[in-house]
Amino acid sequence: MTGIVVINVTFPLPVEMPEAAHRALHDAVEIMCAAYERAHPDRVMWAAGEGGTPPPGFFFDEPKGEWDMSALNIEVAERERYDTDRAFKLSASATLREHIAKEIDRLQRGIERYSEGAKSDNAEYRMGSESFLRKYRREFGVYCLAQQALGMVPATTDEAKG
Repeated sequence: MTGIVVINVTFPLPVEMPEAAHRALHDAVEIMCAAYERAHPDRVMWAAGEGGTPPPGFFFDEPKGEWDMSALNIEVAERERYDTDRAFKLSASATLREHIAKEIDRLQRGIERYSEGAKSDNAEYRMGSESFLRKYRREFGVYCLAQQALGMVPATTDEAKG
């Protein structure tokens, strides 16, 4: 999808956001920012702020009301790339890169393990292994795409094609 400037998600009732989901949401924003930077090498884009919704008038005069903490906002900023930015290939955090590398490694180990299980003579075990193998290969493909978007060295194994 191209041309996106706002992403809205509305839940019918209040929900909890586990830390893993929060991290995944933040990672998705960083991946989109990194893809933008790859397409516009003279610009930088990053998640500049995150939190609740400010009350009316917050940015211009006296706020009228309280912050709405039931709505999570992630503000993204963009500007020209300065000479001092040249030391950094992309604005994506080292934490995100480390997370992607660990997930790639975990998924590769799982693919190896379930590939062996898919060869089993036990039909029930084989079917379960094949199911997990498909899941791991799908996830592996997603993380490989994230690596490419961030300009990281892509994982090149036969499992990515699987």
